[in-house]
Amino acid sequence: MDLKLSEAFENKPSTESSQRANWRPLAKSIDEAPGLLPEMLFPQLITHGEEETTFDQRYYSSDQFYEKGGPAILYLGGESALSHKVMGTGEAHRLAKTLNASLFALEHRYYGKSQPFPDWTLPNLRYLSSGLALKDTARFIKSMGKPSQKWIVVGGSYAGSLAAWMRGEYPNLVHAAIASSAPVIATDDFSSYDTMVAKALGPTCSSSARRVSQIIDTAIDNGDRSVIDSIKDQFGCPDVADDIQFVSVLADSLATAVQYHRPGGKFNIDTVCRGIPSDDDNALLMHMANITRLYLATQNNTCSEATLVDELNETTISPKKATRQWTYQTCTEFGFWQFAPQVDSIRSQKMTQQWIYEMSCSPMFFGTLLGPPNTQISNFRHGSKLPASRIIYTNGGLDPWSQLSLLAPEPNSDTMHIMIEHASHTQDLSAATNSDHLDLKLAREMLASTLIQWLKPN
Repeated sequence: MDLKLSEAFENKPSTESSQRANWRPLAKSIDEAPGLLPEMLFPQLITHGEEETTFDQRYYSSDQFYEKGGPAILYLGGESALSHKVMGTGEAHRLAKTLNASLFALEHRYYGKSQPFPDWTLPNLRYLSSGLALKDTARFIKSMGKPSQKWIVVGGSYAGSLAAWMRGEYPNLVHAAIASSAPVIATDDFSSYDTMVAKALGPTCSSSARRVSQIIDTAIDNGDRSVIDSIKDQFGCPDVADDIQFVSVLADSLATAVQYHRPGGKFNIDTVCRGIPSDDDNALLMHMANITRLYLATQNNTCSEATLVDELNETTISPKKATRQWTYQTCTEFGFWQFAPQVDSIRSQKMTQQWIYEMSCSPMFFGTLLGPPNTQISNFRHGSKLPASRIIYTNGGLDPWSQLSLLAPEPNSDTMHIMIEHASHTQDLSAATNSDHLDLKLAREMLASTLIQWLKPN
């Protein structure tokens, strides 16, 4: 079913000593904060092979809303640390209440506190993959489920892809899935990302942004260091020596405003486009310089920090950091290179596909050039296993990542596809607010009503 709602309604490995039927009562609880559920640690297999070496995988669980016969909802963590907040707010929490369900949240291996090895050196990253993450999830479900309990997996962005893949690859374990803003189609050519950002900004604003990139590209081509350095100073980026890394920060600022647009937010499309000049280059440069400075302030970063070069080099584990791990995954599996399209790009033409790949996967960070990404693995799942039933794909009309999701049913599939015209990336999984557009409210109602139908006995 295709719905457009605007038109319709730090841990070293340990050795697992024995097999147990149910891990939940035996898991260790850590870092319990007043008023919050305790963090729990699940002994997860590192290789899922013959070896039984494990690492501690963080999760949360709650039976607050559970009633006998109710399902289990599993919120999947993605390419960042798992937050306890998903257990008390947001769509997974709301659905647990609506469906009288148990609620779980599982952190992805190598992110947050779920670390198989003591550092992120390249040899220790070899077990970081979506395939092993799926096996982690399957093993967790088998260990935690009550008899005959139906499981619904929920995820956003990369974790949304995992949710869809879980339903496709483990249909006997997963009854249904919600895949929010899920880029299930892997590609090393994601220049359409820039095209979607331009569309969301609108013709006037995107034209002005395009002009700024042209001005800076011309200065770089002319090799006039005084002009280039003056522009960097103006934008708050004197600490970035590499010119292409500098323009990549500008591109990221516009991408962030669109991808994470929230009405009334501190940094959104309105922030970028309100009062933007259209016919005065100096005024336009000043406007975009102010936008870039505001972007850096909202991220609490210097311009150099915003290039993420330091984090790519970081092999010491920090639960709050994710750049090195996610870059490894894009270099080996997904690509997702957001380079400048040849026509009407709002980002610098210096950001070529080759530059992004060689920069991201560089020997400077990993000791060898990683990749190229084996996108066939993900696309095999998409092509051969995803035509499945009981998957809800939700996407925002403002979200550039929607281009890599599934926007309409495929042959031989029984899936639901909801396009939320005024929403951005994974916004449907966030907590409801008074400023939410009607489209978003309707989408959340549709999620609940659809799951209720799918949970009914055959």
